[in-house]
Amino acid sequence: MTIGEKIRKSRKKAKVTAAELGALVGLSGAAISKIELDLVKNGPSPEMLINISDVLHDPSILTHALLENPICKRVIPRAFEPLNNINDNPSAILAKIQEEMEEGIEAAKILARNFSHADPENLPNHKGVLFANLEQILDVSRCIEEMFARLKACGALTEEEQLEIHIRQQVKVERNGHHISDAEVA
Repeated sequence: MTIGEKIRKSRKKAKVTAAELGALVGLSGAAISKIELDLVKNGPSPEMLINISDVLHDPSILTHALLENPICKRVIPRAFEPLNNINDNPSAILAKIQEEMEEGIEAAKILARNFSHADPENLPNHKGVLFANLEQILDVSRCIEEMFARLKACGALTEEEQLEIHIRQQVKVERNGHHISDAEVA
């Protein structure tokens, strides 16, 4: 999907005409149509993408633009290779997990609020909000996986000890009656 197609899809989902969107971002309806048809050389400016994203309440437009930009695809991983890497220090790892968990809790609250609506898929930018918050929740899982890998790498934990921790947790869960499958209930 091109950036123009992404903008058009978001605009239609928001039930906004090209002329209305243009008026809200300082362009004509014809200019919006050119953007949506990918007829603008080098695409819309970053400022215009931000304006369109803000007006349509769809940050996934910006994410899409970054993910599809050939320069960003090649430069960002090289320039920011250590971005989000976790320090080997167990204290730093645990601090990172705490930070991600706090952000994950906020993401879960947002999703719980959205899914409390009768028809959450009709909420503005439902998929964008869903994906962004699920990504944040997934960050918690990744940090935990990283913590176990680092603890094993430094010799603080063996594979067998990690397995023992998982078994102990499963026993505790079963003892407390959590996570019982439908088959076990029947």
